[in-house]
Amino acid sequence: MPVPLLALLATRGPSRRPRRAQRGATVLIVALMLTTLLTFVSMAVDFTYLIMQRQRAQNAADAAAHAGMIVFTREAGDVDRVEATARAMLDRNGFPDGEVEIGAYDFDTYSYSAAGRRENAVSVTIPEEDVLQSELFLAPRLGLGLRSRGGDLRAVSAIQPRELLFVLDQSCSMSSGAKIASAKEGALLALTALRDTDPNGQDQVGFVGFGDSATLHTPLTNLHASYGALQAEWDREICLCTLDPYVKYFAAGAGQNQDTVQAWDLNSWTAINAHESEHPLASGDSHYAKWGAATLTYKCCEPHCDAALEAANPRTTDANFMAWLNTYGHGNGVLWGLQVAAQEFDDNGLGGAHRMIIVLGDGADFCPGGASNARMGAPCNTGGDLIAATQAYAQQMWEDQHVHIYPVYYGTSGATMDYYRSLATGQGEMFNPRTPAELEAVFAEIVYRSQIVLVP
Repeated sequence: MPVPLLALLATRGPSRRPRRAQRGATVLIVALMLTTLLTFVSMAVDFTYLIMQRQRAQNAADAAAHAGMIVFTREAGDVDRVEATARAMLDRNGFPDGEVEIGAYDFDTYSYSAAGRRENAVSVTIPEEDVLQSELFLAPRLGLGLRSRGGDLRAVSAIQPRELLFVLDQSCSMSSGAKIASAKEGALLALTALRDTDPNGQDQVGFVGFGDSATLHTPLTNLHASYGALQAEWDREICLCTLDPYVKYFAAGAGQNQDTVQAWDLNSWTAINAHESEHPLASGDSHYAKWGAATLTYKCCEPHCDAALEAANPRTTDANFMAWLNTYGHGNGVLWGLQVAAQEFDDNGLGGAHRMIIVLGDGADFCPGGASNARMGAPCNTGGDLIAATQAYAQQMWEDQHVHIYPVYYGTSGATMDYYRSLATGQGEMFNPRTPAELEAVFAEIVYRSQIVLVP
């Protein structure tokens, strides 16, 4: 009897491909996988190489723009020198065909333009077709246009407008060691250094004096427009608060004419009747009556000064003289100078400016004792910690206004030096000059700190 077809098929089991056919299929699959894998690896190599070359080109553009801008400041805006320097830097890094342009950068809007109200920036562009210095590995063979991916590369370096406020100690202790005189000379040097590194006339400067309070003597003023006036003003106004009562007191004790003695040399214990005829550094450890002592006009710049007494110009024989003398020993604090400076930045500061403060003092801050505390500002009149409050305020200025504080301590106390060091913010650092010449040099050095920045 014939076997049914279905039964016959059931007894034969599943069919099997020849072993040789299976091996061939595996080889084909592996070959396809390796081809795909190598393609991805090659593309990854191409992409990585492209990224590395673009970074190399960007670094070259950054270096060229920055070098050009440095020459721009040092050569007073000499466009030819700027372009030559930038191109030399491009050539050194292998991109001789880069484009160099002098233009304007607006720090308010973070935007660059080829022309503007004033030139303050260098733009360097490397075209996308010049980025790669050699061919890619696989992309050209696959017809992929990776070479032109990413566009042109550009770097812009700009002179950031500077705002510099001098916050200077004008208390009685600054009369010794020619401190206030060398501070004046240093500040005048700094004005010149600022002018020489600001070919576009954007920088602003100001001057705050502090003792047991602070006074804004010079609001933020455009240096370019007012250089001569600022030189003359600071030559007069960077001085001690009036020490006329002390000069009169010393003069009376030595039998000198109280009305003609303009200063008192504490080293030789002699009267100076015409201190303006001497170079300020030659006067040594002296109490100055006033820069304008020849006209017998005096300036009161501390809150405890009595305007009526100042106007009366009392003599030691007057009943109210001792009351006048006692108005000059009531604490000292950087804090009040920083507070006035912060307000001035808010009121008259430029958008996008590089803000700096040079703080100069010769001793630790302190609150007066006894009833005098009530006449002082906080934290003295509230029983707070003046040192801690000043440190906190300096850091707050950095966080809120991005102010770089350069403390300059003109003294030898290690503890006070540490205190001044703690007031540095941003790029600021503490300086400790020991001689008048060093103090003058410090001011100019701070001014020359970099204000050239690579911008978005």
